Amino acid sequence: MRNIYSILRDGRLVKVRKLTRLDRRILTTFFSELDRETIMARFLSTRIDAERYVSGMFEKEGIIIGAFSNGELIGVAEAYVAGDEAEIAVVVKRGWRGAGLGTLLVRKLVEELRGRVKVVKAYTRSDNRPVYRIARKLNASIIPLDYGTIMVLGELARLF
Repeated sequence: MRNIYSILRDGRLVKVRKLTRLDRRILTTFFSELDRETIMARFLSTRIDAERYVSGMFEKEGIIIGAFSNGELIGVAEAYVAGDEAEIAVVVKRGWRGAGLGTLLVRKLVEELRGRVKVVKAYTRSDNRPVYRIARKLNASIIPLDYGTIMVLGELARLF
């Protein structure tokens, strides 16, 4: 994946590219600066050890994509492959939500995963409304789980 520039619905320009081990420092800063509500929606926990989490990101087979504005990392999408499935996760900084950035990141992940997996899934809180909008756009199913969580499940051949 080469650098891709995209204009969001609100007119702001972002650059999207794959992230590598060389980006660990900016990833650690990104995750360290997330507010408590965002951490809860993404990790189903009230806090994370950003440095430890980022170190583990590159130990699994996967794809990590970042969105930047003026050199600042503003969104991250991850996909980790296991057999013919990939678990995906997306987090967008407050102030950048609602403009289509999460959908853009998921689209780029799906493009990268085509031909590698058959199914993508994601887990989040059932009150994470942006995920419902993205799932509709993806043509993915939402499956209620225990303790106020959901799984978004999509067959890659049907997505977008």
